[in-house]
Amino acid sequence: ASSAASAGSSSSSSSSGESGVGGVGGESASAAVVALDGGGEQRLLGALRSLLDAAEHHVKARCPGAAVRCVARAALLSSQLREPATRLIGLSAAAARRVMTHHG
Repeated sequence: ASSAASAGSSSSSSSSGESGVGGVGGESASAAVVALDGGGEQRLLGALRSLLDAAEHHVKARCPGAAVRCVARAALLSSQLREPATRLIGLSAAAARRVMTHHG
């Protein structure tokens, strides 16, 4: 998972709970931050679309918990896109909440 586009696909496959609630998940989170730093907003938008598609798939498959995790990751990625100077991806859920509380 060396690109942000694969961050979306690995995030949708990890939506069963393999990664932490606060981040997009391990290696893919690093790829997303690198892509953001390198001006890869289009790749991050692709990852966002993949997460939303995965959420829709999980809803249709009657897996609401997985759908909620995908939507939460998409919201985190959206926040990261709006606040590129503030690192959010890869933080624990508690750390991300603290950062958002102090910066948002």
